[in-house]
This record gives sequence, C-alpha cells and structure tokens, in this order.
Amino acid sequence: MAGAQRYSVVVSKEHLKFAAAHFIPFPGFREPLHGHDYQVSVAVEADLGRIAPAHSSDKRPS
Repeated sequence: MAGAQRYSVVVSKEHLKFAAAHFIPFPGFREPLHGHDYQVSVAVEADLGRIAPAHSSDKRPS
C-alpha cells in the first residue's frame, strides 16, 4: 500500500528470559557443557488496515 500509515508493536520485557545449555563435539574432543542466557523480544509492523487483533482470527484481513 503506497503511502499507507504503518503501525508497529514491540514487546520486550525483563521477565521474558530463558537459558539453554549445549556442548559441541569435535573429533577427539568435546567442549565442556556450558550455557547461554537469552531475552526474548518481538516487533511486528504492518500497514494500518492490514492488522487484525489476535482474538479475531476468524476475521482475516483481505
């Protein structure tokens, strides 16, 4: 849509975190098990008129 207004939503919260552990095996060696911490955030952007509330999934934009 040329010239359409854009709408964006960003969700990033301190409590949206998780940890994951892994190791990588190499020939003759396996690195030690270790972990990483991640924080989740999401950004959604669309033209106005093309966005429908999540609870209205039966009313999809055309």
